Amino acid sequence: MESDELRQRELGYLKERENECVQLLGQANIMLEKIAAREGLDFEGYESSVTEANAWYQYQQVLLKVVAELSELTYTLNMGAISRENSYAMLTPYAQQADGSLNKLRAWHGENEKTLEIDTSTSKRRRQGLDKAFWVIPALVSSDLGYREVSESTTQMIKGQKSLNSTVSDSGRDLYREDITLVKLDGDVYYLPPAEGEEAS
Repeated sequence: MESDELRQRELGYLKERENECVQLLGQANIMLEKIAAREGLDFEGYESSVTEANAWYQYQQVLLKVVAELSELTYTLNMGAISRENSYAMLTPYAQQADGSLNKLRAWHGENEKTLEIDTSTSKRRRQGLDKAFWVIPALVSSDLGYREVSESTTQMIKGQKSLNSTVSDSGRDLYREDITLVKLDGDVYYLPPAEGEEAS
């Protein structure tokens, strides 16, 4: 922190890593949107897409966290020379795009659950097509025969993806702009943090 040359070198390195990460993040966002745009899927196609979406979501969230950390480091190494908002400028549009992709994914799940008649509360789906025609008479004897089981892992992925949210959060505090309290004790100077739940003033 005391060497301006080293700080500038690290800031340059952080900028390069941030550019790489946002490109990958943009790709993850686009892939989730492409999955959410798939139509006319049978259950096998939907199940495969759910597994694919799960992998892309995890990838997206890791990248969001990394870009947020890079933004925070950029803010810290600039030592208040630029605002927190400026430090997070690269992340903000991609985080909004991530939220948009997750909204589309949630809506896509709702449509497919309705079309494929999936009940995640019981991990079952109604038989369809030739499968339904073959079981129509046995289903008259027992209504359970009119349904097929959905694996627990698929059910959990569907439920999880319907409640997805972006994990990026920012305290919003511009620490270099806040007043602080310093305490001098026996010739040493200490920073006095604000009490829990109380911002520095």
